[in-house]
Amino acid sequence: MTGLGMLVGLLFGWFAFVLRVFPQVTIRWDGITIFCVAFLISLCCARSFLNWLSSESLKSDLSSAPRWSWVATGTLLAMILLVFVVGISLIGITHQAIWLGTSPDLWSESVTQSAADSARSNYQPGTVDQQEFAGNWVTAIMPFSTYTLDDFGRSPVHSELPWNSPENAPLFRRPMPDLINPSLEVPSKSLDGFGLSHFAGNANVFQGTPKRLDELDDNTMLVAEVNAGFVPWGHPNMCRDLHQGLRSDWLQTPNTQPLGFGPVRGSDTVLMLLLDNSTREVSVNADPTVLRQLSGSDE
Repeated sequence: MTGLGMLVGLLFGWFAFVLRVFPQVTIRWDGITIFCVAFLISLCCARSFLNWLSSESLKSDLSSAPRWSWVATGTLLAMILLVFVVGISLIGITHQAIWLGTSPDLWSESVTQSAADSARSNYQPGTVDQQEFAGNWVTAIMPFSTYTLDDFGRSPVHSELPWNSPENAPLFRRPMPDLINPSLEVPSKSLDGFGLSHFAGNANVFQGTPKRLDELDDNTMLVAEVNAGFVPWGHPNMCRDLHQGLRSDWLQTPNTQPLGFGPVRGSDTVLMLLLDNSTREVSVNADPTVLRQLSGSDE
């Protein structure tokens, strides 16, 4: 994000937030009524107190002392209320500033994949596959999810064409919400605009010789988090080998080394979906024997 973009966001971002959130706000009329009653009571009490204070300060009786008007009293109460609101806001700003200053996360990131991350991906932007669309593990589970290829896109998928052909590209340019990890805080689109996936499948299950799920152990890992080398969700090769291990710093590894699975920034555990429909957090320091068992490999 540029400096100008940050300035515009700070000055006017709140306005866009209000326009986006206000239609979803549910007004609690009982709460508004309580506030109005409390404000009126405070107004009456404040006016009486200020009249008494004015007479005492002038050493005169209450009848001859200058009278506080309702407008002046209401203005004073509004100013006091404003001071409280500003104080609460400053406390929130201070809290967030300290949190951001001590957090390992970046202050802002682009919605587009970085060139360094794209270079480690199985997909090279700007290239069109030569094979017809054969699907992947994402499209295989779509019938059992809330999405299908037809209703996710504005036009049916052309299975006789590559997934990123001009005819199919509009469908796969849309990020799929279920494949975006909000905790990862990384881009959701490739350099050429295709929706990325923050998860990858188990290559031992979804690639090579087809395997029957009823022949695998219930603890076999199906899908897990990745933190580098993201691939568009329509790409046919959306799998990784669990034998590569779990790491937090895949971008620091040699370009010739295949990527494995990895945790979100600031975490040391990888979230995995197992065959028995359970999820498990596995440490990046897990023993290779454990990873081999989770991969469902016979080796």
